Amino acid sequence: MTAQIDEHEYRILGTLPTIIATADLSHYLVGGRDKQGKFKNIFSEDKSQPLRLASLDQAKKMFADVGVKQVMFESHTPYDEMVGLEDHGTDAYWLKI
Repeated sequence: MTAQIDEHEYRILGTLPTIIATADLSHYLVGGRDKQGKFKNIFSEDKSQPLRLASLDQAKKMFADVGVKQVMFESHTPYDEMVGLEDHGTDAYWLKI
């Protein structure tokens, strides 16, 4: 899916809003990718650890509450690496909120 994210959404967090899901884990990491592609976590209220949310709906609501209309959703899986296949990178697509 091809979409454009506007400059307003970049300014909200200074990054491209991103939700990361990893196979076999029951939580979602939220944050953003800077213009160089480096992921930056949003941290818990006490700043002790990266914010992890229990559902995709919670992650979407968190971004919606600050005015984000779409995020990059990334799905990571270790399976290719575990069985010795070539790494095909991350599955990623635009997710409207």
